[in-house]
Amino acid sequence: MTKSCPGQVTRLCSPFLANCKLYIERLNNRATGPVRKGGITVRRKTFDLLVSTGGLVLAAVLLVAGGLLMWGYSFPGKDR
Repeated sequence: MTKSCPGQVTRLCSPFLANCKLYIERLNNRATGPVRKGGITVRRKTFDLLVSTGGLVLAAVLLVAGGLLMWGYSFPGKDR
């Protein structure tokens, strides 16, 4: 009923899977995402880099905005 699959992953193949090589390829490529036809495939490393860069840019913008708001708040009191 189940047979051992050759390849890097040592797991048992389901009797419902017709192609054992495709099953192993999907298991070995889980880090790169699901196997899809069409669409955009983004690697995990690229996604992490984009999200980290976006977070750093957002933090910088918020710090600058906070500094400008504090300067704007204290500015009218300096005229006296």
